[in-house]
Amino acid sequence: LAHISWWERRAHVVISAIMAGRAPEYSLEESDVDNVNRQTFEANRARSLAEIRSEEAAAYRGLVTLAESLSDDDLSNPAKFEWMQGRPLSVLVEWNTFAHYDEHMPDLRKMPG
Repeated sequence: LAHISWWERRAHVVISAIMAGRAPEYSLEESDVDNVNRQTFEANRARSLAEIRSEEAAAYRGLVTLAESLSDDDLSNPAKFEWMQGRPLSVLVEWNTFAHYDEHMPDLRKMPG
Protein backbone atom coordinates (compact mmCIF):
# COMPACT_ATOMS: atom_id res chain seq x y z
CA LEU A 1 0.00 0.00 0.00
CA ALA A 2 2.92 2.36 0.71
CA HIS A 3 4.14 1.52 -2.78
CA ILE A 4 0.82 2.61 -4.30
CA SER A 5 0.83 5.76 -2.20
CA TRP A 6 4.31 6.66 -3.45
CA TRP A 7 3.22 6.33 -7.08
CA GLU A 8 0.03 8.34 -6.48
CA ARG A 9 2.06 11.15 -4.91
CA ARG A 10 4.58 11.01 -7.75
CA ALA A 11 1.79 11.27 -10.33
CA HIS A 12 0.47 14.35 -8.53
CA VAL A 13 3.92 15.99 -8.62
CA VAL A 14 4.43 15.13 -12.29
CA ILE A 15 0.97 16.29 -13.41
CA SER A 16 1.27 19.50 -11.37
CA ALA A 17 4.60 20.30 -13.02
CA ILE A 18 3.25 19.59 -16.50
CA MET A 19 0.19 21.77 -15.88
CA ALA A 20 2.47 24.59 -14.70
CA GLY A 21 4.38 24.37 -17.98
CA ARG A 22 7.46 22.77 -16.46
CA ALA A 23 9.07 19.47 -17.16
CA PRO A 24 8.86 17.34 -14.03
CA GLU A 25 12.00 17.55 -11.90
CA TYR A 26 12.61 13.90 -12.45
CA SER A 27 11.47 11.11 -14.62
CA LEU A 28 12.03 7.43 -14.17
CA GLU A 29 13.43 5.09 -16.71
CA GLU A 30 11.85 1.66 -16.75
CA SER A 31 15.03 0.26 -15.19
CA ASP A 32 14.64 2.58 -12.17
CA VAL A 33 11.16 1.35 -11.21
CA ASP A 34 12.31 -1.77 -9.36
CA ASN A 35 14.86 0.26 -7.43
CA VAL A 36 12.26 2.86 -6.40
CA ASN A 37 9.85 0.10 -5.38
CA ARG A 38 12.52 -1.61 -3.27
CA GLN A 39 13.50 1.67 -1.59
CA THR A 40 9.86 2.49 -0.89
CA PHE A 41 9.33 -0.91 0.71
CA GLU A 42 12.41 -0.54 2.91
CA ALA A 43 11.50 3.01 3.94
CA ASN A 44 8.01 1.95 5.02
CA ARG A 45 8.38 -1.56 6.40
CA ALA A 46 8.36 -0.45 10.06
CA ARG A 47 5.39 1.90 9.74
CA SER A 48 1.95 0.92 10.96
CA LEU A 49 -0.67 -0.19 8.49
CA ALA A 50 -3.04 2.48 9.83
CA GLU A 51 -0.49 5.21 9.13
CA ILE A 52 0.17 3.91 5.61
CA ARG A 53 -3.56 3.58 4.90
CA SER A 54 -4.13 7.18 5.99
CA GLU A 55 -1.26 8.41 3.84
CA GLU A 56 -2.48 6.47 0.80
CA ALA A 57 -6.05 7.76 1.21
CA ALA A 58 -4.74 11.34 1.27
CA ALA A 59 -2.51 10.70 -1.77
CA TYR A 60 -5.45 9.21 -3.67
CA ARG A 61 -7.77 12.11 -2.78
CA GLY A 62 -5.12 14.60 -3.86
CA LEU A 63 -4.59 12.91 -7.21
CA VAL A 64 -8.32 12.55 -7.88
CA THR A 65 -8.93 16.20 -6.96
CA LEU A 66 -6.16 17.28 -9.31
CA ALA A 67 -7.46 15.07 -12.14
CA GLU A 68 -11.00 16.38 -11.67
CA SER A 69 -9.71 19.96 -11.96
CA LEU A 70 -8.29 19.31 -15.44
CA SER A 71 -10.20 19.90 -18.63
CA ASP A 72 -11.12 17.11 -21.02
CA ASP A 73 -8.56 18.56 -23.43
CA ASP A 74 -5.86 18.55 -20.74
CA LEU A 75 -6.52 14.88 -20.06
CA SER A 76 -7.17 13.51 -23.52
CA ASN A 77 -5.19 15.53 -26.06
CA PRO A 78 -2.04 13.51 -26.82
CA ALA A 79 -0.37 16.52 -28.47
CA LYS A 80 -0.99 19.02 -25.69
CA PHE A 81 2.04 18.36 -23.45
CA GLU A 82 5.43 17.78 -25.06
CA TRP A 83 6.80 15.97 -22.00
CA MET A 84 4.15 13.26 -22.48
CA GLN A 85 5.72 12.30 -25.83
CA GLY A 86 2.46 11.86 -27.73
CA ARG A 87 0.47 10.28 -24.90
CA PRO A 88 -2.51 11.92 -23.23
CA LEU A 89 -2.07 13.11 -19.66
CA SER A 90 -4.81 10.71 -18.61
CA VAL A 91 -2.32 7.83 -18.84
CA LEU A 92 -0.52 9.18 -15.78
CA VAL A 93 -3.76 9.00 -13.84
CA GLU A 94 -4.54 5.55 -15.24
CA TRP A 95 -1.07 4.07 -14.60
CA ASN A 96 -0.99 5.40 -11.05
CA THR A 97 -4.54 4.51 -10.01
CA PHE A 98 -6.86 1.85 -11.40
CA ALA A 99 -4.35 0.15 -13.73
CA HIS A 100 -1.84 0.02 -10.90
CA TYR A 101 -4.44 -1.29 -8.44
CA ASP A 102 -5.31 -4.12 -10.81
CA GLU A 103 -1.66 -5.15 -10.84
CA HIS A 104 -1.55 -5.36 -7.03
CA MET A 105 -5.10 -6.42 -6.21
CA PRO A 106 -4.20 -9.97 -5.12
CA ASP A 107 -1.82 -8.57 -2.48
CA LEU A 108 -4.19 -5.77 -1.46
CA ARG A 109 -7.00 -8.28 -0.87
CA LYS A 110 -4.76 -10.11 1.62
CA MET A 111 -4.38 -7.03 3.82
CA PRO A 112 -6.18 -7.13 7.17
CA GLY A 113 -9.38 -5.16 7.67
